[in-house]
Amino acid sequence: MDDPYAAHAASMAAAGAANHTRFEDRRIVEQLLQALAQSKTLDDFYSRNVAHATGERGKVAECARRAREVLGTHEQQYVAHIEAFATRIGREIGRDRLNDVTDLDYIKLALAVLLKYELRGSTS
Repeated sequence: MDDPYAAHAASMAAAGAANHTRFEDRRIVEQLLQALAQSKTLDDFYSRNVAHATGERGKVAECARRAREVLGTHEQQYVAHIEAFATRIGREIGRDRLNDVTDLDYIKLALAVLLKYELRGSTS
């Protein structure tokens, strides 16, 4: 669960180079699991507090809201990327041919398109 950059920085004895808040994920998850185990209802769980690395305390509900917001943003970026990639494949292969290829051939064609654009350094 740790941020890969933060974990790498720590493994290289350079933890100070990483944003210190990126090391708190494991600590927060442990607190959330403990709060969940102690809660009798969802409202009880959401009303509990967790301690952040800075010493500030916050509600579980706020952690959940922020997590949903961040995941929503990443999901939108992922969907946009996949849609753009699908458009690229359609342009390169030809939309009329897409229904005529097997799944394996489609994967091969998609990889070829991806490599073509990666080698050119193009993201459009």
